This record gives sequence, structure tokens and C-alpha cells, in this order.
Amino acid sequence: MRVFTRRVLKRIVTLLTIVIIFTLTSYFNNQTILSEEKEFFKNNGNYLNLNDNKSENLDNMLSKNLEEEEGNSKLDTVNDENTSDMDKESERKILIRVGEQEFTAVFYNNDSTKSVFDMLPFTLNMADMNSNEKFYNFDNSLPTNSNRVGKINNGDLMLYGSDCLVLFYESFSTMYSYTPLGYIENPDGLKEALGEGNVTVTFSDK
Repeated sequence: MRVFTRRVLKRIVTLLTIVIIFTLTSYFNNQTILSEEKEFFKNNGNYLNLNDNKSENLDNMLSKNLEEEEGNSKLDTVNDENTSDMDKESERKILIRVGEQEFTAVFYNNDSTKSVFDMLPFTLNMADMNSNEKFYNFDNSLPTNSNRVGKINNGDLMLYGSDCLVLFYESFSTMYSYTPLGYIENPDGLKEALGEGNVTVTFSDK
């Protein structure tokens, strides 16, 4: 009986020891896992915060850039309007007489037109070209700023080369380069007034 009791007690102690060891092992493992999780979330949280800060900074930068672009766009619009107003204020009107008919022409403000203004008033015997323009070659060269205008409109006044004044009485596309001088405000009847062949045209201040 005593031997049996001792064996039972020994087994109980062994089992308790195993349970205690298992419990302690589990406890320390859990502590290690918790510590690692805390470290992970700490580092991961810092990373996320860093990314959040970067994202916030990027959003702020984009927002700032958009505001600047909108401001620049508004400024460009104002500048364009001011430039347009200045151009209108600097335009000069002259009178073009063909026979008994008179036409008002608006001349731009550039070096080429200033040279034309200095010659006013003058009368030219203009020749016909291609049944869409009248032209005259001055004796002296004028300042130029030519470019491919792409489209010619009825009533346009252009400088071809540096000495050829051209008055168009038809609208058409072109690949030639001209220095724009101005245009006739209302070209109705211009073609009929110019007629065919050479024609006498007088330019004077309005």
C-alpha cells in the first residue's frame, strides 16, 4: 500500500512538473511574441506615419502647384487682354481711295508700318497678280518681320519681301511668308473697285 502511494505521488509530482514547465514555456514564448509584435507595429507605425507625411506633403505640393498654375493662367489671360488692348490702342487707321470709292484700313503698330506712315500720303499704280492681289514695289526696302501667315483674307495688306506692298482682294490659303501690315475694315466692294489689271490706289491719313 505504501509503495503504491509513493508511486502515485511520484507520478503526480512529475505531471505537475511537466505542467509547470509547459506553462512557463508558453508564458515566455507569449512574452517574446508580444515583444516582437510591439516592435513590429512600432516600426510599421513609424513607416506608415512617414508615408502619411510624405503623402500629405505631396498633396500639399500638388495643391500648391495647381493654385500657382491657375494663378499663372489668370495672369496670362490678363496679360493677353492688356496686350490686346495695347494693340488696339496702337493701331492706326488710314484711308485708301480706289477711283471714287474709299475704304478704311487698320494698320498694325510695327516697324514696317511706321515706314509706310512716314511716306503718307502717296499714290501707287498697282499691278495685278493671280487675279487675287494688287502689288507695288517700292524703291527702298522696308523693315520686315515675315512669317508664314497660312491664310489670306480679303482686304489684307501685306509686305512681301522687303519692298513689295500687296493688297489682297480674295481669301485663300498660302504657303508664302509675309509681314502683316494691316487690313481693310469692310472689304465689301473692294474686288469690284480694284477691277482687272493695273489700278491707281491712294493712301492717306484718315
